[in-house]
Amino acid sequence: MKKIKILVFLIFPLFLIIFLIFVLPKYFASKPRPSSEVLTEQKESLEETYQQTQQETQQTSGLPDKDQVSGYEPVVRYPGSVMLEYSDISFGGPRTIFIKYGTKADLAEVKNWYVNYLSQEGWKLNFEASTSPERVEANFVKQDVVLQITIIKEDDFTTIDLSYVEQK
Repeated sequence: MKKIKILVFLIFPLFLIIFLIFVLPKYFASKPRPSSEVLTEQKESLEETYQQTQQETQQTSGLPDKDQVSGYEPVVRYPGSVMLEYSDISFGGPRTIFIKYGTKADLAEVKNWYVNYLSQEGWKLNFEASTSPERVEANFVKQDVVLQITIIKEDDFTTIDLSYVEQK
């Protein structure tokens, strides 16, 4: 038993010393790279990150070229607009549909189109208000349905928020 303890206490430290001196340094040793190589790699990585960020920004800002969502449209949308948001709610009460469209058209052009089109379709204009040069609201009624349209001039495009509520 003493021989085993002596062997363990002598052999184990010997193996540990050999390992620390000869094996471990080779494992962690790496050739130093020239600073110009490191800088070039960092520059390329930064340029790649910048390009990805630019692409993501272009995809998330501005008006998309196609509908982002879909759903039942109770009123004809402004020609050439794209659907950005949609929700249809009816919890045992009146059915409410919220739709957000986007268009490159001017705010006044969009407002005039809706007033003319909806009047031709039998909608009665209840009120129209311009709360600022960038925002117009209009409220229409037809039978038991109320239609609220809010048109907002954003930086790159015009948004059309449509709220359709069946009062039944």
